Amino acid sequence: MELCYVGANSSMGLLSPNVTSVEVKVSNGVEVLNESDKEDVGWVARGPWRDLLAIEKSSLFIKSSTRWSNHLILVDLSSDLLKFAQHTLIEPLAATSGAHNDSLVKAIHHFRQYFCDALSAAGFKLDSAGPADLIVNPPGARSTAYDYGQDRPKGLHIDNHQAFPLESRESSFVLASINIGWQPRYLHFLPASVLTLLNRLNLPISCGLLPRELKNTYLRTYSNDPILRVTVPPGTAYLLRTQNCIHDGATLSGEIPDVVFLMMGNAI
Repeated sequence: MELCYVGANSSMGLLSPNVTSVEVKVSNGVEVLNESDKEDVGWVARGPWRDLLAIEKSSLFIKSSTRWSNHLILVDLSSDLLKFAQHTLIEPLAATSGAHNDSLVKAIHHFRQYFCDALSAAGFKLDSAGPADLIVNPPGARSTAYDYGQDRPKGLHIDNHQAFPLESRESSFVLASINIGWQPRYLHFLPASVLTLLNRLNLPISCGLLPRELKNTYLRTYSNDPILRVTVPPGTAYLLRTQNCIHDGATLSGEIPDVVFLMMGNAI
């Protein structure tokens, strides 16, 4: 199925100002990963994966935008920053066996400033109003989001850190995520804003659905809609308003863990 929502007024494009080659694949829709909770089904992208069609590529990739925060941004940062991140963050993380002690919390705060500066130099400025964290994911994960209440992968989802109503999602935090591991990782996302999802479902923005209810309703209704898989190499960051779209992460198979630094903030 073609990406029918790309090119709509409130759809999201992909802007990659300094990434020479962006690998994007398209899924064959979605499928249920788990359904232990009928109120919040775990959905993941369904294979096989295909290349973008020419018309999809021309609609998805954008060269510039006056409001970059409404799109997916892919930025290749320096190898020096990657080495600095691995030294600053992974070494204290390994020393504590993953526990967030004072030393690691300080390291996260310290690296956040360097990350902000690097993004600002690339033309993408964020404040530090939101949280920041260091996450390690296992290899071969079809979903990197985890539901600790249900003790299972969350699957495709819409973030809800600020609990904004649906009509305010375009003002929510931007997530900045940098791969500081040793191999590529994947971002899965449906390039459509909350407003676009509601429009396709013929629902008013005042419908009162929770983000998880909107996600489940949409994916049940449009289970054949393609999900994009964007490859994020080590040292590359993406920026995305994750409280305004359906998304998830995935990792490569093998034995090497996935390591990612995340922070949220307002676009300034």
